[in-house]
Amino acid sequence: PNGTLLVLIDACHSGTASRAVDASVSRGTPIPFTFGKYQPNTQLQMNSGAGDEESFIGDGTDTLSNMVVISASAAHQQNFQLWDDKGADVGSLSFAFAKAMADVKPGDDYELLFEKIKARIQAGIPTQIPMIEGNLTQQIFEGKFNKPSDDIVLTIAKTDKQAKEDSVFVINKGALDNISKGSTCKIFVAGSKEPIAEGTIVTVGSFQSAGVTKKLLKKEVAYRAVMDQISFGDFSTSVAVNEKGTNSHQLKSQVASLFQPYQFISLKNNADLMLNINEQNAKVRMELFDRGDSTRWVKELSASDTLSAADKEELIASIKNSTRVKYLRSLPDGGDLSKNLIAQLIPQHISSTVNPNGEMEFKPGDTFTMNVTNDSKENLFFSIVDIMPNNEMQVLIPTPKREPGDYELGPKETRSFTIGVDANTPSGREVYKVFITREAIDLRKLFDRKNKAAHRAISMSLEDMINDTFKDSGDAAATRSVVSNVKLDEAGILTVGFIVKKQNP
Repeated sequence: PNGTLLVLIDACHSGTASRAVDASVSRGTPIPFTFGKYQPNTQLQMNSGAGDEESFIGDGTDTLSNMVVISASAAHQQNFQLWDDKGADVGSLSFAFAKAMADVKPGDDYELLFEKIKARIQAGIPTQIPMIEGNLTQQIFEGKFNKPSDDIVLTIAKTDKQAKEDSVFVINKGALDNISKGSTCKIFVAGSKEPIAEGTIVTVGSFQSAGVTKKLLKKEVAYRAVMDQISFGDFSTSVAVNEKGTNSHQLKSQVASLFQPYQFISLKNNADLMLNINEQNAKVRMELFDRGDSTRWVKELSASDTLSAADKEELIASIKNSTRVKYLRSLPDGGDLSKNLIAQLIPQHISSTVNPNGEMEFKPGDTFTMNVTNDSKENLFFSIVDIMPNNEMQVLIPTPKREPGDYELGPKETRSFTIGVDANTPSGREVYKVFITREAIDLRKLFDRKNKAAHRAISMSLEDMINDTFKDSGDAAATRSVVSNVKLDEAGILTVGFIVKKQNP
């Protein structure tokens, strides 16, 4: 009766399976694992919690087993796979759990753990709904787990066993600590406050990373590293092209040639996007889908046609937009400035509620209050980018008639403002990315490409990173996958979100 059992269900039906075909890797049979005359509750219950008869383990009061059960998806849903930092397909819940455990500390509860898991899964698959049951107020593993040290221990690699110095090093942090290839660090002698060198990460594993520095480091000296710039990875995507028919094969060849100059686009079977080319009744229909089965681009041609210059431009633009949304939606919370900023959503209508998963739900037209609190001892500025369920994006803060400097928070100050859910917003998960900076920045100039003002000569690394995801410069840079690093002491990222649920007609 003492202790807690944590159960993670990341099987084909945790939920249900991933697709056995199409762009995602299958996790078993596509037939839902349900009993009898089970009817999926696709609308979700609009109440504060599921009743015992709807729960796998009830409320825990009538059983000797104190379990907390986390499932990758709802019972009526497909459980799509995510991709790790090397682009390999991985179980969504397994990967999200590993990432979340690296970001919690002893004393945190299962509710916080689940929020981090849910955010990670829904960053990649916005429509997937992770589930949790049990007593969520309990401490994770009763608080009895070892939190990895924040200290980054640096050891000298033994590339030459005879040499007393080397420029290659290894650190005790990896992909699960949000370290990625291209991240940079400052190197210190242990116990010293003055850096002696700078290093760049060149190889990343799950728990360790290797880097290089221009200065030779002595093998008999103890060193530590401090990350100062983080890379969020390359701007890249993969496309699977499925074709049926004689002319479809010709179009597939044309598409492959179209993608060839773009370094950020690769062709593979298990991909982020799928391009279907179907020939039927002297017509060819081309459709681009993302992993969540959302249609990103459609084109119909006669059987003898090929893609025009305008068609090619539209297809590449759709791929860029999908990749950009995936990149920005997947940005993990972090940065020195995010540690002391709190963002809260508070409903203004009784009709708004929290569903059994603990997610805030709003209908199109609902309004809510957003509170942003600066819990630090310095002045900070904030900007908000809204990523909608249909993968459209807009800058929410600053508003069109206000200036970036209007959104400054003094120490311990809270700002409140009212936001309405757009009447045309589709059902699904909406995400707000809150960017925190020491200087006011105007993200509207980056997202409004048609009326983009000249990029200022001295820009912040956060602006450079976002600007690099548009790939519309018209030169060779527009085809590359490189994205600028973000300085950890210059910016922070915080994510909040909610479910948009339309009323039944």
